Amino acid sequence: MAYLATYRKYRPKTFADIIGQEHITTTLKNQIKAGQISHAYLFCGIRGTGKTSAAKVFAKALNCLNPNEQEPCGVCSCCVANESDAMADTIEMDAASNRGIEEIRQIKESVKYPPAMGAYKIYIIDEVHMLTMEAFNALLKTLEEPPQNVVFILATTESHRLPYTIVSRTQRYDFRRLRLEQIQSHIETICKNEGIAIEERAANRIALLAEGAMRDALSLLDKCIAYAFETVITTSVVDTVTGRADDKMVLEMMRALFARRTEELFALIQQSFNGGSDAATLLGTMIACLRDIIIVHMPLEAHSMLLRDENTVSQMKVFSEFVSQKELIRAFDILIEAQSKMPFSSAPRYVLECALLKAMQNETERVLQPQPIKSISTEQTKPVFIEQNSAAKTEELTNTVRETKESAERKKIASEKEEEEKQQETINDEEPQSLKKKIVAELSKKSPFIALGVENADLIIEKNRLTMLLAPNDYRLIGDDMRLRADVVLAARQQFAQGEEIEVEIKVKERDAEEEFKEIIGDILIIEE
Repeated sequence: MAYLATYRKYRPKTFADIIGQEHITTTLKNQIKAGQISHAYLFCGIRGTGKTSAAKVFAKALNCLNPNEQEPCGVCSCCVANESDAMADTIEMDAASNRGIEEIRQIKESVKYPPAMGAYKIYIIDEVHMLTMEAFNALLKTLEEPPQNVVFILATTESHRLPYTIVSRTQRYDFRRLRLEQIQSHIETICKNEGIAIEERAANRIALLAEGAMRDALSLLDKCIAYAFETVITTSVVDTVTGRADDKMVLEMMRALFARRTEELFALIQQSFNGGSDAATLLGTMIACLRDIIIVHMPLEAHSMLLRDENTVSQMKVFSEFVSQKELIRAFDILIEAQSKMPFSSAPRYVLECALLKAMQNETERVLQPQPIKSISTEQTKPVFIEQNSAAKTEELTNTVRETKESAERKKIASEKEEEEKQQETINDEEPQSLKKKIVAELSKKSPFIALGVENADLIIEKNRLTMLLAPNDYRLIGDDMRLRADVVLAARQQFAQGEEIEVEIKVKERDAEEEFKEIIGDILIIEE
């Protein structure tokens, strides 16, 4: 027989073989027992948690001729046909490659015909979120009211991409991530059955790297088996195959990082790269290590979240005694930020190294900025020499210093006041009509229409404020257009205060009711009797 990948060879054949999804398998078995089979099911969850396997087992159980406590027998004609993918009543479709409306139309045509061998005709649509919107719309009616002997099983890793109209027509089941010990136990069982020697820590490492997905774990196991080839699978084998730095080296990196030993840290990074690690993998490993050290700082109840062997956890506990949680979280944030930048960088190693240097910098360190030199007053107080045991002279000199300071302060205030008065005189001396002509002349260079609107305006000048009252029609032209309004304000500032920052306000000119009435109706001829 041709070679089969481990995850295919050990694919579950009964509900009992499905690991870690008892909340779903129990429900499906009870539905079969009660004869309450729904017309449509939706299996959701991350990759490698058993969605497609559960769909196949469920399809086999529905059409099994001799079920044993709702489990497929595996020996009847329907079960044998299912095992060899020759069952005419079980139709599997991969929506990733058959996502169009034509494929759904074929399903709509085939559901009309009764099952050929078993009691149900079952359609398994994997990665259903890949269907086009037109295909979903074509499936809606059939999914809602299929023939009595038709069952749809939809599987997806991205349920959020499904239309609510599809989700609401199905029974949804969420597949959970598998626990570390469940994956590790299954790996050890498979290795025992296959006669493969594997260390417990190596099985734990594979289970950890799988992140809750059994298929990922078994695929990685295949790579390790091929690399070790009739020798024991150790943690070093797993690290070599995955290009991952081992826990001991990562902890040494953490010690060098928080001890601020730059040379040692960069030597370890180079050693890791020489061993086959890449920047993204190494950064992810360091972030995971920091996360676990932070958890070690927490109460014992939180330690159940640690996916490490006891030896590594004990080393982390020793390390955590010398580093504060605040420092750990700060370094964690810096590395997470670097991880978000890395996919967009052409030099990911430099991103990693700069992030580590930033994390090594003491939080209290600040780059000294050159301070501007203050202007030296021409009237500086001369140095005063005080003779010892001279109380009178001390008092006299103190009064002199105080008077000098007060005099300088008064001169400063008087100078500022004088400058302000001069500015006010310059502004207030400008006649409104003369000022308006200058503004109109300036605006005429840009647009005669704007200049005409300003020419009909009334100007009110008060201190640092210029108010421009426009007729309603002119205001609608100028006041509502931000670009034209900016041109008017700029021209007013240039002519009113030589470009200085003054307040320019543009308002609509208020008119009495008689003027508005005349504008609408026209002049009224009054006839005297």
